[in-house]
Amino acid sequence: MEEVAFAQVDRRWNTPERTALVSTVSADGRPNLIAVGWLMRASLTPPVYAIGINRRSQSGRNIAATGEFVIAIPGVDLAPALMYCGTHSGADTDKFAATGLTPQPGRVVRPPLVSQCLANLECRVVATQDIGDHQVFFGEVQASWAGSDPGRPLLVIGAQSGYFQVYEEAGFRLGIVRD
Repeated sequence: MEEVAFAQVDRRWNTPERTALVSTVSADGRPNLIAVGWLMRASLTPPVYAIGINRRSQSGRNIAATGEFVIAIPGVDLAPALMYCGTHSGADTDKFAATGLTPQPGRVVRPPLVSQCLANLECRVVATQDIGDHQVFFGEVQASWAGSDPGRPLLVIGAQSGYFQVYEEAGFRLGIVRD
């Protein structure tokens, strides 16, 4: 074992990484989507997920203002839409219209579900933590939704074996676990 720069270690274990679309609304009700890779389960009872969002993003401002978001789990067919939502700002772009994704009203929160996704989780913020250039929002699941096709969730993958690459753009590789 030898001490190395953090970037060296990060390259070894930062992939695979779960991906999701996070749906938000502004204070005046305008919907937005962002692609995230920094999400994790924070509690089983009650069910809480944590998502890390850059402070400068429109989605982060939306969540801070409304206290609500939806985690939408994309399947393989949504790889280009996921990449678009992660590389374009919602401050000046309607990402639902640009990607052809369909907003669907949820039952509890104002941000829309994404009807093409494999699953959606309606979340209310129960805690926020400012860390460096990101805010971590902890959202308690208020309602959960699943499509009829269980599908295969997208991952950000590296060069490791065991994954099938389905899309690549801007230095990011998206894939699924091999059968």
